[in-house]
Amino acid sequence: MNPFRLLLSARSCIVNLVISRRGFAALAGAVGRCAPGGARNTLLCAGLVLLSAGPTQVLEPIDDTDAGELLRYSPGWTRWEGSQPRGGTLHYANRQGSFLELTFRGTAVHLLHKVGPDCGIARITVNGQPATTAELDTYSPEVDWNRRTLLADGLPEGEHVVRIEVTGRNDPRSTNRYVQVVGFDVDDVGWHRRAGELAELRRREQETRLGEYRGRCPPIVFVKRHHFRRPGAAGVLLAWDVFSPGGGIYALDPQNPEQGEREIFRDDRGVVFDMSLSYDARKLLFSWMDLSEPGGDSFHIYEIHIDGTGLRQLTHGPYHDAWPVYLPDGRIAFVSTRVESYSMCQDAPASALYVMESDGSGIRRIQFGTLADLSPHVLDDGSILFTRWEYQDKSVFPIQSLWTINPDGTRLNLFYGNTITTPNTIWQARPIPGTRKVLCTLAPHHNNPVGAIGVLDRYLGVENPRALRNLTPEIPYEATTDPDWRPGDRLFPWSYRDPYPLDRDLFLVSHGCQQLQRYRLFLLDDRGDKVLVHEDSQLSCFNAIPLVPRRLPPRLPSHEPTGDNYGTFLLADVYQGLTGVPRGSVQRLRVMSTEPKPMNNRGARAYYHGHDIVDPVIGAGTFYVKHNFGTVPVEADGSAHFKAPAGRELYFQALDARGRELSRMGSLTQLMPGEQQSCIGCHEPRAFAPPSESNLPTAFRQPPVAIQPPAWCAGPVDFVGQVQPVLDRHCTECHSGLDPAAGIDL
Repeated sequence: MNPFRLLLSARSCIVNLVISRRGFAALAGAVGRCAPGGARNTLLCAGLVLLSAGPTQVLEPIDDTDAGELLRYSPGWTRWEGSQPRGGTLHYANRQGSFLELTFRGTAVHLLHKVGPDCGIARITVNGQPATTAELDTYSPEVDWNRRTLLADGLPEGEHVVRIEVTGRNDPRSTNRYVQVVGFDVDDVGWHRRAGELAELRRREQETRLGEYRGRCPPIVFVKRHHFRRPGAAGVLLAWDVFSPGGGIYALDPQNPEQGEREIFRDDRGVVFDMSLSYDARKLLFSWMDLSEPGGDSFHIYEIHIDGTGLRQLTHGPYHDAWPVYLPDGRIAFVSTRVESYSMCQDAPASALYVMESDGSGIRRIQFGTLADLSPHVLDDGSILFTRWEYQDKSVFPIQSLWTINPDGTRLNLFYGNTITTPNTIWQARPIPGTRKVLCTLAPHHNNPVGAIGVLDRYLGVENPRALRNLTPEIPYEATTDPDWRPGDRLFPWSYRDPYPLDRDLFLVSHGCQQLQRYRLFLLDDRGDKVLVHEDSQLSCFNAIPLVPRRLPPRLPSHEPTGDNYGTFLLADVYQGLTGVPRGSVQRLRVMSTEPKPMNNRGARAYYHGHDIVDPVIGAGTFYVKHNFGTVPVEADGSAHFKAPAGRELYFQALDARGRELSRMGSLTQLMPGEQQSCIGCHEPRAFAPPSESNLPTAFRQPPVAIQPPAWCAGPVDFVGQVQPVLDRHCTECHSGLDPAAGIDL
């Protein structure tokens, strides 16, 4: 029995029907016995409205088969899995020829549908003839999930069939050809009054529910400032000239709005970048930059008490320091550009995670990426969840995914999304209380990192797009691993950011209003409905945090750094997860690193986006200078145990007996001095368990081996110094000159 949902409306009043094929047939027959002719339609519609008097039901996806006598889908339609438009159930298709048909009684029919920048053209017929709107172009530069379009009017009394068909064509400005249907609006005067009553009932229920949300919102602290202008990329936001002076930090009790705001900090010479709250809710950390200083200043970290006293500056110098968070042991983690290296593809400094003592002393780097870290947050287990930008031998644009690391720099692990291309950036992640899920912002890579609000359940798979659900589908980011990263880089300038969970079903967010040209604070529920909490008449409001104490996470045992400049890796079986590589073929692992970029771009750039220049020029295949440390042996059972440099961004290559690469690690890892890391295999499923002690791998029974450098010495990979001499010795006698053999000049 295939369930289906029909969205019907009396003029502007929307009702829902959820019924099975068998149930519909029975109902239709019963109503048909009640009254003949046109009266049958009136009574049938009234009966359907009465069925919808309860809460909206959530259905399983339609399986693209005949859904009953009323509504029929051809293959090719998909039910939208995110939050649904209010009152309807969105289905979409972009396959040419896909259609849906509605059989109805009435004199007019409207289509309720989505328009947006990824939408295409639909062909409309009624009773097999072109409708009043014969072709409907659903492209629009702005998204509207509830567009209402007249398809036919003045129809004779009786039964009609309307057909919506995907043409496979689109406006040249559209990025796709989707036709996205929410429902139908059928005109029949017999049930206008009841439908209107039902719509009013739903409106009041929603108002009541949203009003209750305000009663669940505790006092908050938040930041007021001007919205940032567009940076070159999310990862270099700190260092771009996109900031305007003005604003500060304020407290507010949403349950007593008549009390107004309470100012905690304000200095209109500069701008507050972000803020976090101590576990006892008595102090704030924030980053602020003085924009009035000649020659420019940097973001520095400050601490202040909630009552506005005790302001002190914790970091100094020519570096940007931001995103500070308190650690369970009283220290502070933050992101800083004091790495003294630069982004590979942007004209700005790189950044990484650091820790320091509560007074700003003892600053120490704990993450050794070469690009950027963003928005750290301490999880309930004491580890740090953060966004990490890296593009190890893959697209330079989308991979800004979620990782975890211990506060001492050990145990760097992927949390979610190292192959997710849309959205380009997943950041501002925080756990949702009472669940295993995480709330986050889904944003572009270029542009300002604002976008949709997402709910992530990584237990569905750390690379599974279905694990990431968009709560705000009016910002149409749909998680995917498609190689085309561009849909995930679209900017929606007046969208969402700064999500903070209050409960398992209620979240604080900042939401932008294009008409007001400001961001305001809202409560957003897990169905995508929102209610305004607070706004300022001049400035935008961001970074709202509940002003309540939190449970202190455990203090993780700290790894005491040794005097060594290396750590060790234990690999149980290289073949676990290494598909397509026959057992016995891997003889060695090559240990590689990506070199930080010590200089900024100076002008034009090569091989970038296919037309301009990377500076300095490295090559068409990579932005990175790669460092070859050498190789280590792999035992017959696939195990390896070896030393590797600490404080470097590392990856590995599996080699055969002749030194040829069989497979390459598509991400990066690191070691702290003296740290020991172990893994089961290469790309193995994370649910795998390590080997038992009775079946200990061969390499584990031996001390770690040192890396054997290549014959030409360890160091950066250099074509001119390492490859060209081999070609000169063996090849260029024939393959050079004005007429080289086979047309190949080496």
